Amino acid sequence: MERPVYGLQLVKNYVVDVEDDIQLNGPAVASEVGERVFSLSKQTEEIMAMIAVDNNLQPVGFFEVARGALDEIISSPREILKRAITCNAHGFLLLHNHNGSGGCELSEEDLAVFNCMKKAEEYIGIKCMDLIAVGEDGYTSSQQEMLKD
Repeated sequence: MERPVYGLQLVKNYVVDVEDDIQLNGPAVASEVGERVFSLSKQTEEIMAMIAVDNNLQPVGFFEVARGALDEIISSPREILKRAITCNAHGFLLLHNHNGSGGCELSEEDLAVFNCMKKAEEYIGIKCMDLIAVGEDGYTSSQQEMLKD
């Protein structure tokens, strides 16, 4: 019986201008780059975006992982990890807009996604560095919120 042989490749949709030496070493830099690449504050639906990084925290790939409705989104750990593995990422940051409410507080669902990705990193070896909720009034970092507790 004949079986298919597959190849795997990334398809470049478009390019973005990001500084060569930029390091995504904190939520302020990541949210600013995320806004430039994905126009998070201008989206009419909620989206989950991912910035894949190398071991120097420099971007190696930008992905829209999921697009939802006005005030909700369903994102799959499988879809996130598939993209991170495909571009050989050392780690990734997730960015999620809250355009329905305009706020930037992390919801229980946001934290559940982040915690799921942190568990997966133990097995996959690709670090989920942060989940950042972006709203009209700024951003909230899951890593910074955990440090407060």
